[in-house]
Amino acid sequence: VGCPLFQKGHQEWPGACSQDIVYPTLDILPHLKVKVAAPGDPGCGSQPYPLGCWEMQQNPLNGESHEGELQAIRELAAMGGKSKEQALEYCEKKGGVLSKNCMKFWDGRSVPIIHHLHQASEHALARELLDNDDDPLYSHCCSRGGFFASSGSGGGGFASSRSLFCFAWTPRRHQDEGVVQEVRRQQAKCDGYLFFTDKENGKPDEPDFMKVEVPRQNVPRDHPQWLYHRYMAGLMPAWSHIFESGLADKHDWFINTEFDHFLSPNRTRANIAAWLQILRRGSAQEQAYAYVDNPLMLMWGNAYAFNKKLVQAMREQWSTLGRVASRDGESGEEEAKAVGCPLFMKGRSEWPGSCSQDVIYPTLAWNILRPTVKVANPGAPGCGAMIKSQKQEEFPLGCWEMQQNPLGGEDHNAELQAIKELAAMAGMASWAAAQEHCNASGLKEPQCRTLYNGRNVPEIHHLHLASEHALARSILDNDPDPVQ
Repeated sequence: VGCPLFQKGHQEWPGACSQDIVYPTLDILPHLKVKVAAPGDPGCGSQPYPLGCWEMQQNPLNGESHEGELQAIRELAAMGGKSKEQALEYCEKKGGVLSKNCMKFWDGRSVPIIHHLHQASEHALARELLDNDDDPLYSHCCSRGGFFASSGSGGGGFASSRSLFCFAWTPRRHQDEGVVQEVRRQQAKCDGYLFFTDKENGKPDEPDFMKVEVPRQNVPRDHPQWLYHRYMAGLMPAWSHIFESGLADKHDWFINTEFDHFLSPNRTRANIAAWLQILRRGSAQEQAYAYVDNPLMLMWGNAYAFNKKLVQAMREQWSTLGRVASRDGESGEEEAKAVGCPLFMKGRSEWPGSCSQDVIYPTLAWNILRPTVKVANPGAPGCGAMIKSQKQEEFPLGCWEMQQNPLGGEDHNAELQAIKELAAMAGMASWAAAQEHCNASGLKEPQCRTLYNGRNVPEIHHLHLASEHALARSILDNDPDPVQ
């Protein structure tokens, strides 16, 4: 009783009807002229595709025993980001059961589901280590007997309902066009995204490009220095579009990046959640900003994340904030030199020659909005800086800077090697494990610390080639498929 009648005469009928028998035996559908593709296997733990389900009943570390399951979860986390060779080396050092069953754990390095977890503490450890979510349980929803890692949630209570909008400005120069498909691939993982450019760029219209009016600059449009350190001249009309189109009300977080950033939206969601958790554990002032619906800007170097409350506060004052310098402005020659830059920067840093967003955004939070809007703005304008809360708890890094790459700076091969090391660090359960890896790799402690700090970083700055973006996407965002 209660079992589907189409199973009559099929396996388990009439005594049982478990879903892992019923779903594969939906072979009645072809008779209804429905062709069903069903790659995979009914049994949890089977290959050859990337593993979809890791089976604790097959756990070499003592099966479904509580301690065995906890240890298995730790080893699965340790495998994250490791190459096959690195995994074998790691297992050999650990020895024992792990050395004999290394590939069992390496196969599960990115598994989305673990079967036969029976205790809340097992779920909690998996959530913390495998989904980068160590927040106390307060709003998560789970299934019985399994752990599900949702790429949309990003952990830390930052549920899939918390919408992330990503946007970037580009003058569509040759270098930008070389990476546009990779940048598009990553930004498309946000809940919404747009690329902003100017109406004079000469490129055909595309659905994800919004052309805006940029005031005529003091150098020709085709000059290499056009908008050099002046991206706010393009971002000011971009913000106008965000406000006028209603986007400001449709998303919970907005992040402004650049085309030479690698961006992982999943890591971005997780990092936002982690920063909010640290603020909640911080001073009374920090807790108020994290728990109360206050304007908040997270400063991750020259990538900036704005919550909806701040974006709406900016919109309310945009009639003043949105005014830009013009050729025939009141300040004459000085204002003409600053054409397109926000007038609220007059007399401040970079005025009138430049208006870069990593100067404008902090000034907006620190000085311009503050008389009427209190904006919490943890972080730092410089990419690569480690920041602590008022209670001295370290925030996870928001932006890793290739100019600080200890393996050779922005050299192409050095960047590729750094990306591989960042992926390896993502699987390190502790600083001690990272040190062990670095000692084996010949990396000195300062180099190791720089790489370890970026183990879960959502943005990497100064990637110039599509191949660099592609490698980061493949091994940091678990997205190896070629760009179409």
